[in-house]
Amino acid sequence: MPLDINWKEIIEFQVLCFENGANGVGISDLIIAQNAKQNANRAYSLDTEVSQLLSS
Repeated sequence: MPLDINWKEIIEFQVLCFENGANGVGISDLIIAQNAKQNANRAYSLDTEVSQLLSS
């Protein structure tokens, strides 16, 4: 899977996390979630915040 970071979408994910009280989501988690979503792939995570991003 190619890594093509969409910083605009990562910022949107970060704002979504902040709005939902998830202030501890790391940039690496945001990049993984954004890249999986962009490439229509699944990513498995034990982080509930990352799982929520992938389902949005």
